[in-house]
Amino acid sequence: MTAASYGMLSRTTTPGCPKSAPTNRQIRSARKCGSKNKTEPTCRREIMAERASRAIKVERKLSVILGGYQAHSKVPDSKLVAAFKKFEQVEIDTQAFNMLYASEQTAILVRIEKAQDELCKAETCEE
Repeated sequence: MTAASYGMLSRTTTPGCPKSAPTNRQIRSARKCGSKNKTEPTCRREIMAERASRAIKVERKLSVILGGYQAHSKVPDSKLVAAFKKFEQVEIDTQAFNMLYASEQTAILVRIEKAQDELCKAETCEE
């Protein structure tokens, strides 16, 4: 049994052809144009126009399907971004209040010392 009997024809180049033999799809496309010469520019334009219209239809269907998924995925994304912004703001506020607390702790000691000095001066003046 040969490969041809199983329907497995190999694509081999022949001495007259620079590449392999045309595929069945190429032959059907050439027949649609009504031309045996598949390299004719008008035939190729017709084939390209047909394929472009099919691609546009498929892209429309795909955008409808994917559009729902994209809209659905934007909701968690926007919530996550908003939560992260809030987290960053809380972190900045916490750092600011910690610095304010530290500066107030040192300022309180200075204020207490001044108040005690003024109290001593007032007591000495009254005596």
